[in-house]
Amino acid sequence: MKKLSPLLLIVPAAALAFHSASGLNDNFDDGNDDGWVVFDPLGSAGIAAPAKITFPDGAYRIQGNVPAITDGGPARVFVFLQDESLTDFYIAADLVDWNDDVNQAVGLIGRAGNVGLGQTTAYVCNYDPNQTGSNPGGQFQINYVDNESAPSDSTMAAANLELIADHSYRMIFFGKGGTLTAALYDLLDLTRPVALIQTEEGDPRGELYDSGFVGLFNFARSGNLDETGVADATFDNVVRETTNPDEATWPHISRGIPGSPRIATLTPASGANFASAFDGIVATIAKTGESPIDGASVKLEVNGTDVTATSTVTVTEDGAEISYSGLSDDTLYAARITAATAADTGLIHEWRFDTFDISVLRLPGAVVIESENYNFDSGEFLTEAGPGTFVDKVGAIDIDYFDFDTTPRNDLRFEDFVELRALGVDSQPEEIVMDTVRPGIDAEDDYVVSRTEGGEWMNYTRDFLPADYAVYLRAASREPQDVRVDLVTGATTANQTLQSIGKFAVRSTVSGRSFEYFQLVDDAGAPKTVSLSGEQTLRLTIGGEDGAFETKYSLFMNYFMLVPAGGSRQSFEILSAEKIDGATPGFRISWRSIPGYNYSVDYGASLDALQLELVDLVAEEGVTSFVDEDATHFSLGSGFYRVLETRP
Repeated sequence: MKKLSPLLLIVPAAALAFHSASGLNDNFDDGNDDGWVVFDPLGSAGIAAPAKITFPDGAYRIQGNVPAITDGGPARVFVFLQDESLTDFYIAADLVDWNDDVNQAVGLIGRAGNVGLGQTTAYVCNYDPNQTGSNPGGQFQINYVDNESAPSDSTMAAANLELIADHSYRMIFFGKGGTLTAALYDLLDLTRPVALIQTEEGDPRGELYDSGFVGLFNFARSGNLDETGVADATFDNVVRETTNPDEATWPHISRGIPGSPRIATLTPASGANFASAFDGIVATIAKTGESPIDGASVKLEVNGTDVTATSTVTVTEDGAEISYSGLSDDTLYAARITAATAADTGLIHEWRFDTFDISVLRLPGAVVIESENYNFDSGEFLTEAGPGTFVDKVGAIDIDYFDFDTTPRNDLRFEDFVELRALGVDSQPEEIVMDTVRPGIDAEDDYVVSRTEGGEWMNYTRDFLPADYAVYLRAASREPQDVRVDLVTGATTANQTLQSIGKFAVRSTVSGRSFEYFQLVDDAGAPKTVSLSGEQTLRLTIGGEDGAFETKYSLFMNYFMLVPAGGSRQSFEILSAEKIDGATPGFRISWRSIPGYNYSVDYGASLDALQLELVDLVAEEGVTSFVDEDATHFSLGSGFYRVLETRP
C-alpha cells in the first residue's frame, strides 16, 4: 500500500437505528446501507470515478474505480460503522463473491481511526486471492495499517490458501487487548475453519491502536491503471459485537443470521481421521431463536444417498438430533445435513471424514509408504521405512526422483531438491501443514512432500505380498490436481519404462491444513485396485503440464497406503477357552488381537459380577493368550470371563 499525501476530507456522521449498543446485524435485504459511512478516498479527491455501491440479491457490493494518476494509489474503498469506537471488537461478514483474477485484498477492519486520505490507521483481516506472482494461490492475513499504507512489517499473521471460486465464506475478525484473531469458514461447514490465525501474545504491534471503528474494505494490489486495477468485493450478513459471540463453542460458529439453526455437536467431526464406524453419525442441531426445528425438515445424506429413513430424528426443546448407525469400516465419507425452523430459516452442513481403523495399516500385506521415503542411491530402499528413517539418504536425480528446483529445501534429506516440510513446524508460519499424527508416530519425524510442480516425480520400491491392493494417498491441496501412479521397470537406471496403473484425483482442500485420503482411480474416476507381488517400484508423478503455473506449489503429500483388497480387519473373537490340567492347572483364553490394541480380562462368578480384572495388556501379535492360574476360579461349578478390546 503506497503512502499518500493527506488531503482534507470531511466524513459525515450517520445515526444507526437498527441495532442495540455495540451489537449489530445487517443483511442488507432492505437495499440500503443506512448507518454505514463510505470512505472513497480516490472518488472524494476527484482522481477516480466515485465508488459504486450496489445490493445484488440482498448483498452489499463495493466497487472501487481505477485512478487517473499513479500518485493516487490503487483503487480502494472502506466502509465503516462510525457510531461507536470499540476497544475489544468483533466483526464478521460473508464473502459471497469475488474475482480470483483481480489482484486485491478484501476483508474486515478493526480499531480504525484518523480516517482520511493518506492518514487512516487500523487493523485489517483480509483475503488476497493473488498473493504473489511466482505461484498461484492466495493468503489470509492480519495486518496493521499506518497512514493508509502497509509498513514493511505490516503482516502480523498469515495462512496460505486458495478459496474455491463457487463457494461462499464467512470471515471472522476480533480483538481482545493486544491479541487479534481471524478465521475463515466455508459457509457449508461452520464447525471447522479453513484458516485460523492469531497474532502472537506480546507482539507490540497489537498495542498500536487501542480503539476505533469496525468496517469492510477492498484494496487493489496491482496499481494498474486499467480494468485489472479495480477493487471489487461483495459482503453479506454483517455482525458487530464487542466480544466473540461464539466464544463458548469456538471454533464452531453460528451462521450470523438471527434465528438460523446451527450445528451444536457433531460426531464424527469434520475432517475426522480414523473415526469409529461403530459410533455412527450423531448431530445435534440447536435453534438460535424462538422458532422450533421442523422435524420433517431434518435430512441426512451419506455419500450421495438419503439415509434419513434409516436414521433417528428427535426434536427437542432446544433443537433436534439426528443419528445414523449405518457406517462401514475403512470407508471415505462425504455427508450432508439439512434442517429448517418452522419460520423457514435453514441449515445446510457438509463435511468429510473417514472410518479407517488404524489396525488396517497393520494387516498382513498392508504397506504404508511415507512420501518422503522415496528411493536413494539409484534404486535403493529400506524395508522397514517409517517416518524419519530416510534421514540423510541421497536420491539420484532422474533415477530416484526428478524436481525442477535445484536448491535443497529440507532438514531430512539434506542434499535432495524435493522440499520436505515437517508437520506443524513454523519455519514458514504462513505455510504450516497440519495432519492427524498416527498412533506410534513421532510428530517431529512426520514430513510431507511440498512445493511441488507438474511433471516432478518420485520412485518408491518395496516388497509386496502377492495381492490386489486398494491404494490411498493422504494429501492436501490448494488446487484440484491429479497425481499419476505408474509401475516402473529398470528403477536402478536412468532408462526406466512406465506402466500406468491409475491416478489420485486430489480435490481442493483449500490449504495445507486439511488433509484427506484420495483413492486410486482409473481415468473415468472409478476406484481401482492394483496387483503387486515381490519387489516392485511405484512412481508418483505430479499431474499437469511440466512446471504449470496453475498448480505450482499447491500440493502436499503425507503418505500413501496399500491395503489388500477386501482386507479390512477380522472381527474381534475368542478363538479358544480351555482348562489346563497338570501340576500347574489353569484356564487359558486365546483371542484374535491387533498389535497395539489394549485388552483386559475380567472374571466373575456370574454375568452380573464381572468385577475382578485379571490382566490389562497391550497386544504384540495377531493372537493373544492369557492363562488364569487362580484355582479358586476354575474349581467352582461355573464362572465367567470377559475380554475387552480398546482402540489405542
